[in-house]
Amino acid sequence: MLQESLRTQTASVWMLHFFDAPLPWCPDCYNWHMDILSYIDKTCIRCGGCLPQQEAEGMTPFMCGDLAEELLEAGDSDQVHPEVYEFVLGCSLCGACTTHCPEKLSCAHAARAGREKLIELEPELLEDYRAFRVDYRENLFGVIREAMGVSYKDYLETSSKEKRSRSTALFFPGCSLASYSEKLTRTTYELLESRGVVQGMTAYCCGKPLYDMGATQEFESYANGLIDALAHASVDKLVVACPSCFYTLKDLLEERLIDGIVLEALPDALLNLNITCLEDDYASVALHDSCLDRFGLHFSQATHTLFKQSGMSVLKMQNSGSGTICCGAGGLSQAGSPTLSEARGARRLRQFAATKAECLVCSCMSCVNAFVLGEGSQCDDAHHYLELLLGISVDWGAVKRTMDELTGAHDCEESGRSQDEYHADIFGQYNSYQLANIKQANEYEVEDSDLSSLPAFYLPLELCTKIFDD
Repeated sequence: MLQESLRTQTASVWMLHFFDAPLPWCPDCYNWHMDILSYIDKTCIRCGGCLPQQEAEGMTPFMCGDLAEELLEAGDSDQVHPEVYEFVLGCSLCGACTTHCPEKLSCAHAARAGREKLIELEPELLEDYRAFRVDYRENLFGVIREAMGVSYKDYLETSSKEKRSRSTALFFPGCSLASYSEKLTRTTYELLESRGVVQGMTAYCCGKPLYDMGATQEFESYANGLIDALAHASVDKLVVACPSCFYTLKDLLEERLIDGIVLEALPDALLNLNITCLEDDYASVALHDSCLDRFGLHFSQATHTLFKQSGMSVLKMQNSGSGTICCGAGGLSQAGSPTLSEARGARRLRQFAATKAECLVCSCMSCVNAFVLGEGSQCDDAHHYLELLLGISVDWGAVKRTMDELTGAHDCEESGRSQDEYHADIFGQYNSYQLANIKQANEYEVEDSDLSSLPAFYLPLELCTKIFDD
């Protein structure tokens, strides 16, 4: 549960922590975006240090403070300048501009707060992100797993009372890895379990998609449920495969002053196990570092060492480490601005080609997806680090066929039916779960037979436990 001390902190206190972290969490999230934008507006010295990074990302550049000021002054969506509107939805939230800001501000924070304001002014915008609503049972990752016949025995849902009485370490693969390659996920888990590193796994989402789209209230509800579920299962350690999940969970735990759960990046765990590459088809690799890893480099440094120890030549890309750039999928920009997303992916692949490396290695499965299946930027030589370490390839052909079927990519051309109509069939209408019903469940006024129709993390922990135990 939330620490009461956090609830009583002043805005100025948590705002300072906010800008020290790549993915901050707000203890009083309702209308928090106004405080964030106000802070940026007042703190920015308008030096222009962030502008070159934005131009490189294909954006119309705005000084961080000017962007915040524009958003603060907009009383309705019609008053938002079109270029500000495009910036907010198209920002990759990569945080590159922060590394060039003397005040350590970030236009990503302004854009993220701007999304919440735009959704407040224009609620239908949230429907553009419907597939990524991980607080609903029907979301992109869930329907992909169902279509591909992927399912996992989730420790958070199946742990008995006896198991919950013991401290437990879990493998946390993240949505993309768990959805795109069941074999890779299971093999990684079995390796960790056999070596005594973990005792179970969970395929739950960290909640970052909700955060990125600007659905802050939904993110807080989801995050609270996830933290409670981890505590309920006596989890004291998470071995995390995905950089986005790692830093999202790190900030959640730190901001809630929870020090009973240790996080370990999977590459660090594999280093400790002296794992070397089973895939020896490549003599040289180039590493694409995750955007969120720029502030900690947990994945970048450990992955580099893993491949060096395996005898591979690791070639440096033009932008790497703290200076890395987006793969094209960052910040859900593929939904907010597909054209920008495609251009960013193509730019990164040009940098890979310039290294002359035989393989592009990523620590994030979403990055691999962007490089392999991205529109106009397909690269068959992009792989997740686990593919090379464990000698297991992701079947991207099967993933693409599944996604094409789910989005109606082929049928739309023949029938003239819009993809929005297909999305409605797959994911249900945006308002398929009414807030009134969710509130009613949280007040313990629903029948047991109605529980399965509600998003799991909107239910109180006692009701979640009842479903899982049954």
